[in-house]
Formats: sequence, C-alpha cells, structure tokens
Amino acid sequence: MLPLTDQGRLLVETHLYLVKKIIHYNITIQESIQGLGYDDLYQIGCEALCHAAQTYDPESNASFATFAKVVINNHLISHCRKVVKIQNPLEYLDAPA
Repeated sequence: MLPLTDQGRLLVETHLYLVKKIIHYNITIQESIQGLGYDDLYQIGCEALCHAAQTYDPESNASFATFAKVVINNHLISHCRKVVKIQNPLEYLDAPA
C-alpha cells in the first residue's frame, strides 16, 4: 500500500465516522469469534478507508463519502466471509458428537 498524500490523509481523518457507522448498521459483531470483534472490524474498516482515499478520483460524479461507504462495506463483508470460511470447518474436540 502506498503512503497517503496530505489530501488523502485529510479525507481519511474527516471520514473516520463512516467506519463506525457501517460497522454498527451493516455488520454483526461477534466478540466470541476471532476476527469478528469490534476492534478487528474497525481496523479492517480503517484500512479500507485508506484504500478508498488512495483510489478516489475527485473528477468522478460521486462524492468521497459515497465512494468510501461502498469500499468500506465491501472490504468488511469480504473479511467476514473469510473469517467464517475459516471458522466453519473447525471441529472442537470437546463438542458433542
């Protein structure tokens, strides 16, 4: 990942509220599953926000907030799918057969 420019850093700082908003409204937090806790999801969301700031084209018709919402939501959903895919095949020895 390339370093953020000053303009990108400003976009990220002013739109951090989007990460929290998307997690609370679109994602189910599961503290009991590693990778689906609030802190993990917030970190993934912040990384997605940085990615959105790097790839945003100011000349496009969409505002940055609209673009960032889609990018953050897609990254969070992809992360949740990866975690669930890893967690499902696990068999615990103390679980009833």
